Amino acid sequence: MRKFGFTLVEILVAVIILALLVGISLPILASARKRANEAPCESNLHQLAAAVELYTQSDDGILPPSLVALNLETKLSLKCPSDILGGANAKATTLMQEPVSYFYLPNSPGFRDDLSAADANYGIAYCVLHCQPLSDTGVSDPVLDTTGEVLRVRIDGSVEHAQVRHLCSPAGAGGFASGRPSWTLLTGAKCPPKWCVNLTETCF
Repeated sequence: MRKFGFTLVEILVAVIILALLVGISLPILASARKRANEAPCESNLHQLAAAVELYTQSDDGILPPSLVALNLETKLSLKCPSDILGGANAKATTLMQEPVSYFYLPNSPGFRDDLSAADANYGIAYCVLHCQPLSDTGVSDPVLDTTGEVLRVRIDGSVEHAQVRHLCSPAGAGGFASGRPSWTLLTGAKCPPKWCVNLTETCF
């Protein structure tokens, strides 16, 4: 008469199968969670672009000088759900007295003219909070100390997922300043030397 139960081999096979299933499902779950976090951020960026368009229509085609100026006219949600820093854009957060996660293109006519000439559908704002820290010590500056995917909203209102490299440029005698110029966060077009000085992909 056969006793009911599992043999050691059957238990080992079951454990191996379970381990394989967990190994397969974890990346899928991580990807789904990442997409879920990005969706509200994309929605915020779409709304930001719509507000910029309304602003320019009422101001003879001139872009808002800053997120602060834009938010005076229309109340926007400028906080990314992934922002655990209490406002990744510290300067705008201080000025608005509320968390601001997004970064806007610089208020420089020369920069904006050059950007528009290089890329007709250039980015106007971006979020770096879906990037990864460069080290395990945490993020001290979300723009300079992260690498990977940036969400940027372009002048036509579309949101682009862009892989942006961490770069370096000379900083004084023999030193290097690491980070990413605003240009590289707003477009994939080649950056003019005046806005990206002696950039290298290798940080020292």
